[in-house]
Order: sequence, then structure tokens, then C-alpha cells
Amino acid sequence: MITHSHLQKYSKAACCKMPGSFRCGAFEQCHLIKISNHFGRDGSNYKMYHYTCCTTTHVVYLFTCHCGSMYVGKTKRPLKIRIYKHMRDIKNCNLLSAITKHIFCVHNGSYTGSYFQVIDRLHGDIRGGDLDNKRLQLETTWIFRLNTYKSSFGLNGHLNFQAFANK
Repeated sequence: MITHSHLQKYSKAACCKMPGSFRCGAFEQCHLIKISNHFGRDGSNYKMYHYTCCTTTHVVYLFTCHCGSMYVGKTKRPLKIRIYKHMRDIKNCNLLSAITKHIFCVHNGSYTGSYFQVIDRLHGDIRGGDLDNKRLQLETTWIFRLNTYKSSFGLNGHLNFQAFANK
């Protein structure tokens, strides 16, 4: 007996609606993005709810070093630009960057096996001035949730509650 299959075939357009962190493959930085639909540490496993790739803007991202150390950051630009700047900091040995400082002080400049993931994003329906504040709130929330501000495997130096203060 032959029946209709419930297995869905995804077109390229439909694939873009699947939540997770993906690579477009067109940029030098794409290989540094981990393809995944979840992230976390120490048994905490968070699911991604947005489709993102290297061209996604207004994101909070997670850098995970090959040793397990993590850094949470934010950017309004496409993720590929922010990754490029992190890689430029490593190339130029800019020790003011938390990621670069870790890579050089702990791993002698080797970042092989490390990767980036988008863990949250904002959509453009929020007014411009509010986007900056919302991004900072999201970044602070994820720094807290992932404990990257105080643990031995955290690369964020502090929590910034300024975005939550009433102005």
C-alpha cells in the first residue's frame, strides 16, 4: 500500500525560516559560525528561536573557545563584520579585546576549534534609539544566564545594568 509521505521537503526559502545559527558560505568568516539550533554550557541547553546567519543584524552572539570559555557580545551590524573585527584584533594582538586577550594569554594565539553563534536577535520594528537599549538588555541577560561574567570559563568582565535603569 502506498501512502502520502509526511516528510516535508524544504525549499531554500523555507529553510531560511528554520530557527538556528547558519552559514551563508559566501564570506571568509562563515567557517567560524557553528551551525546549530541550540547553545549552552554545564547542562543548560537553550534553544534558538530565530533564523540567523552571518548577514543577520541586531544580534547578541556567543563566542565559544575550544577550551570551553565563552564570551557574549552584541552588534547592530551584520555578524560577519563583528567576527571580522574580532579576527582582526587577534591578528593585530589587540589585548584590549577580551577574546584576543584569552586567545593569546591562554592558547598562544590559536583559536582553531573556536566558533561564533547568534543566540538572540532583535527585529527592526523597534524605534532606532530603543534598539540600542534593547540590544544591551539582551546582551546583559545572556551574560547573566550563561554566567560569562564571573565563572572561570567566562570572558565577559562584568554585568551592565545601565540598560535596565529608568532614564
